[in-house]
Formats: sequence, structure tokens, C-alpha cells
Amino acid sequence: MTGNKAAPLLVDQIRRHASEVPNTLAVRAPGGERSMAGLAVRAELIAARLREQGCQPGDRIAVIGKPSLAWVEVMIGAMFARCAFAPMSTSLTMAERRLLLADAGPRLVFADREFADPDKGETVDLAALEDWISAGRGSGEPAVPQGSDLFSIIYSSGTTGVPKGIAHTAAGRAEFIHARPRPGFGPGRIGWVSTSLCTNFSFLGMITPLYFGAGVSVAERFSPEAFLRACSEERITEVSLVPVQVRRILEHPDFRPELLASLQFTMISGSPIDMPVKRRLIAEWPGRVVDSYGTTETGGIAVLDLKADPDKLDTVGRIMPGVEPVILGEDNTPLALVEVGEIAAITPMPMEGYFNKESLTSQSTWHDVEGQRYIRTGDVGYIGEDGFLRITGRSKDMIISGGLNIFASDIEDVLISHPAVAEAAVIAVPDERWGESPHAVVALREGTSASADELKGWLQERLARTSWPRDISFMAALPRNEMGKVLKRVLREPFWQGRGKDVA
Repeated sequence: MTGNKAAPLLVDQIRRHASEVPNTLAVRAPGGERSMAGLAVRAELIAARLREQGCQPGDRIAVIGKPSLAWVEVMIGAMFARCAFAPMSTSLTMAERRLLLADAGPRLVFADREFADPDKGETVDLAALEDWISAGRGSGEPAVPQGSDLFSIIYSSGTTGVPKGIAHTAAGRAEFIHARPRPGFGPGRIGWVSTSLCTNFSFLGMITPLYFGAGVSVAERFSPEAFLRACSEERITEVSLVPVQVRRILEHPDFRPELLASLQFTMISGSPIDMPVKRRLIAEWPGRVVDSYGTTETGGIAVLDLKADPDKLDTVGRIMPGVEPVILGEDNTPLALVEVGEIAAITPMPMEGYFNKESLTSQSTWHDVEGQRYIRTGDVGYIGEDGFLRITGRSKDMIISGGLNIFASDIEDVLISHPAVAEAAVIAVPDERWGESPHAVVALREGTSASADELKGWLQERLARTSWPRDISFMAALPRNEMGKVLKRVLREPFWQGRGKDVA
């Protein structure tokens, strides 16, 4: 809650800005741009067309495509129709996309032609969005959004196992937006988004400026050159970046702080930031720079304002207002906040749950003696006497590479399906470009053989490119404890020695 009353909903905000500042920029993306009034008109037309095709509040609208104006318009139009927006990654294989689409059960799918499923006749070509809109009557009363509406489903990874769609309501997303640091957002400001549009980070990077009447520029793809050009030509004032993007910008030969003079606010999230990068940001990056910690499930938990707290760079920041953290021991009992354990939290903007996955939702939560629901992060850490949160590891077996979540179990399951593989473990190893990358360790069945290249080919046919291991090594048998659990700590040690911490 924002104070004692609920935050206004996104659709209501866009309609208000369309009335009050109709000519201010709302969105610029490959294919064109829209003013606030223009975006609202397009969203109402798309919403009316969706209703004509039988879409009801709570129905899912899936989109699979490269960044474009049509992509953004469908996103906002779905919200105007009180439908849940479900973006899908373009890096998935057809089999993986089918798995996620089966889970989401969308009423309609919008896709670039190259990502359309030939077995799904109801897919709308994003390139032909105008024809699809024109085929309708374009009439009907605008829908009145409700806070309880299912608003978005963000898939945490494209998997070959159980897809996990993280569901939020319209009210939850409004609170999510209000909880984010956003100094000075408003008409005349413009944000820049270039991370994969199917991620929660990019999703919020698009809707947060729009919520407050600012514009958003959506890049066709990320490159340091594109970012520097946007700052120079578009006068970008806010940007959302993952650490690997920041590192590439700082290391680019053309980087100079004066090229970023228009920047007033930078949010970084998705994975840990290296200490040398943090120091360079303080010294050379214009404007306010914050490192945001949280999960798609919880929303924001802590924020580190790098320039305001330069002596706290070993932390992920202060606990955000409205967040109630707890540190859980191995037996799920709460510990003192200064003790090390799994971090869980009550936040103003939690997920409703994993879509259609009640058991997984239950596993991700912890209830106190009063029955309050805390969402587990899977991260291990503690809150120091200074009130700053420190992360010491991860209990969830997840790898964060370039800001994208990669689940080790997804890769392991595919490896184990190979006839020559007896067991497999996937760990995170340091990667100078991506922060960390997956590395597979395999034990082969007796009497069989398989090369690393053969196993890489096996994986590449069955997994998205983002989940391909950087390398594969072999052992006679994986190290295990007395309970039979693979000791991934032992596997990681050679790769992380001398780095001061293990982020895997």
C-alpha cells in the first residue's frame, strides 16, 4: 500500500496522462513511436478487438517477438482489456515455447512470423497488427480495471521440466512500481530499456515510466554503442541495466562520462556487481546509481545507493520501506536478523503465486505463528547491525548469467537423458563477460563414451541458447555426502578460488 490507500492502477494512470499531457512521448521502439494520447487510443482499439474475439478478464495474452512498437502496444492493449500479459522468450526452442504456452493457456498469441507455431492457427502476426485491428469494429465501452485482475505472468526461465509463471495482480504491480526508486519520474523524462523484453526487469523498466507520465525508449538490441548513442541523441534520463551491460559500457573505448550527461538515474539489478565496477560507477557514472536486490516473486527487498553509501559496497543495501524480512535456519525456524540463513520477506508487492502451480507456490512460502506469508528468496545472507543486507550465497540452485536466470536442474535433466550419461551436475563458474556461466560436470555410464562436443550438441537441440553450458568436464563419479547429495561446493571450489566469495 502507498500510505493508507491503494496505489492507482497502471491503466488508470495511462488514461490520465493521455488526458493531461496528450502530446508527451510515451513510447519509442523499432517501428515508430506514440504520444501518451496515441498510445491510449491504440490500447483501447486493441482491447476492443480482444473483447470481440472473446477475451475475458483474466484471460492470458502471450507475445513472442523482437522489440517493436507493436510488441509494446499489444502489452498495453492486453492490460486495457483486463487480460494478463504473458511475454515469452525468443531464445526458446519451439518445444520449450509450446511447453510455456501450454502452461499459460493463452486466449491469443501474438508473434513475429519466425517464432509462430505452425500448429497454432490463432496466432496473430505482429507485423500485421494494423490489419488485425482494422478487421474489428473498434467499439465498445472501455473496461474499468480492478486491482484483483490477473495482470501479468512472467516466466522465470524457459524449461524442459515444470514451467514457473510468476503471476501478479494489477494492484500488486502498482505497488511494485511505487516501491521502486524513481526520483523525478514524470513528463519530459525518458527511460531506456534493452534487456530481453520477456524479463521482469525489462517489463518494469517499460511500465514504470509510463505509470508516472514519462516516456520509454525500447532498443532493438543492447550494445554499448546503442546506449551511448541513445544518451547523446535521445537525451535518456533513466536507464535499467544488468551488471554485464554496465561492464561492457565502462570497458568500451568510446566511453566518457560526459556522453552520459543526460542521465539522472540508473537502476542496476539481476546479478551481483563486481567491486571494481561499483567503484567506477561512483567515480565516473553521472546521476544517482542504485543496485536493487529482490526477486520477481517478492519484488524489491533492498536498495544500495552507491554514491550515498560508498562504505557499504559489500552489501545489497538497506531494506526497503514496507518490507518485513526474516532469516530462516535450516529447520525453517526464524533466526536473529544478524545470523546467516535463508532470506524471506513480506513485501508490498508479492506475487500471487506460480500460475497453476499451488504446490510450488506453497514450497516458496513460509508462514509465521500469526499466519503471515513470507516469500522465500532462495538466497542466503544476514542483516548487519548497520541495517544493511549482505548476501553470502544461494540456496536455490540457480545461475544468474548476464541478468538471466538459468536453473541448473533444467540442464542436468537433459544431460541425464543422454544414453551415455550416468549423472550430471551443473554449477556456476566465473565469466568475465556475463558474471557467471553454467558449467556441466558429467560422469559417464560404464562401457560408454561421449565427448564434450557431442553432449553440447545434445543440449543445443533441446535447450535455449541462454542455457547452454560454457564447457563440460568429466569425472569418474560425482562427489557426494553421506546422504547421497552431490557436493556442488566441492565442484565449484577450483573455479572460485581467490575470488573472496562463491556466488554460485
